Amino acid sequence: MKRNGFTLVEVLAVIVVIGLILVITIPNITKISKQTKMKAYDTKVDLIEHAAVLYGLENKSLIIKGQTPQNQVSSTVTIVTDNKGKVTSLNFNYNKAYSAIETLNSNEYRGNYVLIKDLVEANQLNWDKENQCPNCTTTNKTYYDNVVVNPMDNSIINGCYVYIYYKNNQVYAHFDRDLCNQTSSYPGFTGKQYNPVNN
Repeated sequence: MKRNGFTLVEVLAVIVVIGLILVITIPNITKISKQTKMKAYDTKVDLIEHAAVLYGLENKSLIIKGQTPQNQVSSTVTIVTDNKGKVTSLNFNYNKAYSAIETLNSNEYRGNYVLIKDLVEANQLNWDKENQCPNCTTTNKTYYDNVVVNPMDNSIINGCYVYIYYKNNQVYAHFDRDLCNQTSSYPGFTGKQYNPVNN
């Protein structure tokens, strides 16, 4: 006898198989997507630190004297490294200004911090998105119009800090990822990322 269509058991078997395939593949797709975004963020951090080193080279004579291009006072930077020499933490001492001839402690270095927006304005880095906020007020334009974003979640990182310091006549930069990954509830240049204007 000729059959038209599938039996209920056959349909259920197909649904179960499709369900199993989805259970296996969806977490992997999510994991791959997260890994790709993390890799993009790591690459962006490398670019930011490289831009900061170039900025530090251009402004070395000022910062070594205890000054900055923005007329701020530079301060000392204390770093902690692991056994491979990689910086594990960095402390910017806002209360310890210095002069060009001052002797510093062995783990202290002359330095300064810059905002990511400063690096763009100094032509060391590019905006990811420009003219995002044509109808914004002047204040909002400052924070939302031209932006550099965190590829993990598209938060704006214009106000995140990059520390520049001088060690053995070499320039180094350290992006404060821990602080930058904290999301501020309002826009600003506080070292934290903040949400786009349309969120």
